[in-house]
Amino acid sequence: MYKIVTRQLLLETRGITHKTLRAVQAAGGAGAAHNLLKHDARQLLLETRGITHKTLRAVQAAGGAGAAHNLLKHDARYLALVHVPEERDAIIMSYLEELDKKGPPPPPTASEPSRRSKQ
Repeated sequence: MYKIVTRQLLLETRGITHKTLRAVQAAGGAGAAHNLLKHDARQLLLETRGITHKTLRAVQAAGGAGAAHNLLKHDARYLALVHVPEERDAIIMSYLEELDKKGPPPPPTASEPSRRSKQ
């Protein structure tokens, strides 16, 4: 497993830095490397602006997470988990459920009413 993960990291170097590769090698095991890849995939979901609180309903209406996969398919962090598609789908669906639970973000003016000047 470690050799497969390392090879995949070397093939898909667009989003992977030498620091990440060193962390995988320092961890010294396939389990640690796999956990690092899952963490990177989760970080990718956090960075993707196209995935919002409405995405889960769109995925459920379409019957699959195809729209979410299309947004992510060009990133190396997503492609690094190609050998475990069930786990990758579970990570995506858990993130979408979490976003759906949180709901829409608050409007920018509602977060800090004390900053408004009283005249």
